[in-house]
Amino acid sequence: MICVSLTDYNFDQLLQILPHEQIAEIRLDRLNLNLAQIQELFQSHARLIATCRPGNLSDTKRVILLQHAIKAGAAYIDIEYDAHQTFRQKLLRLAHQQGCQIIISYHNYEFTPSLLELRRILTECENLQPHLIKIVTYCHNRTDGKRLLQLYQYTNKVLIAFGMGQAGRFTRLECLKYGAPFIYAAYDQAHLTAPGQYTKSELQQIIQNGRQHG
Repeated sequence: MICVSLTDYNFDQLLQILPHEQIAEIRLDRLNLNLAQIQELFQSHARLIATCRPGNLSDTKRVILLQHAIKAGAAYIDIEYDAHQTFRQKLLRLAHQQGCQIIISYHNYEFTPSLLELRRILTECENLQPHLIKIVTYCHNRTDGKRLLQLYQYTNKVLIAFGMGQAGRFTRLECLKYGAPFIYAAYDQAHLTAPGQYTKSELQQIIQNGRQHG
């Protein structure tokens, strides 16, 4: 299944896109939405991920946006594994109350750590008792990607682990074979959210070609 990560669209464009998606990630840190618009969006679709990465907004603002998304019916809330404990607990508590599934995510935009370090990160994510763990690292070569995919043998949790960058691009498809429930894609080439990311249409074509030759 393909999860479209949506950034830099206006509200009307999002309303046009979402009815055609099985699942989508709403990047609140890169969408200029007010609380009423957030409520309408998350009430309009049963499988939306609420994500608000640090950097553009204060933690106080991020909590407000994410809490509003949870209350409006977000299916998943994405929380960074190294987020401040107070920030994390506010969101975890509300998510549990509202029946919103929790994604604990780790991102490394510079390199892929050693397998020992990756397993440590995986264990720390597991200790937070999420419904799903997401581990994404930058791959400088194919070996980095293969090391990242080894994580699937070390957990019973639902895991989405894949690599960024051209060298890690193959993991974006391989992870589905290892048990990832979905993979992230851009809606189109103009709205990529990470290096090496496929667009939805590219993934659909690859998957379709694989079926034809399978």
